[in-house]
Amino acid sequence: MYTVIRKYNLIQGTKEELIQHVQESLVPLLNHVPGFRAYLLVDAGDDEVAIVSTFDTLADAKAAARLTKEWVAEYAESFIQGSSKIAAGQVKVQQYQKMIANTQSNPFMGQADWV
Repeated sequence: MYTVIRKYNLIQGTKEELIQHVQESLVPLLNHVPGFRAYLLVDAGDDEVAIVSTFDTLADAKAAARLTKEWVAEYAESFIQGSSKIAAGQVKVQQYQKMIANTQSNPFMGQADWV
């Protein structure tokens, strides 16, 4: 697995609008990138966001980077102040907590209790 972490400084007052653009237009594009595994946008404080994206391989991450660069130029450049800070590399340790849907208490999809 290969992970890319980017941190952006945003123009004051633009964070919520950027988050909406990311959710509505960038994430759906990334879902079609081969090897795409995860995308997280983190509110990193005053006018900052951090983005963590994970892919199967370096080649997959590079393909997503090309797509993201084009998306930023078209949709998000006006929100970003300065250049992003980037860290990237192969994942060496990972751990996920297992989540089990409790469908006995609520059988409706999307409304399960997570334990």
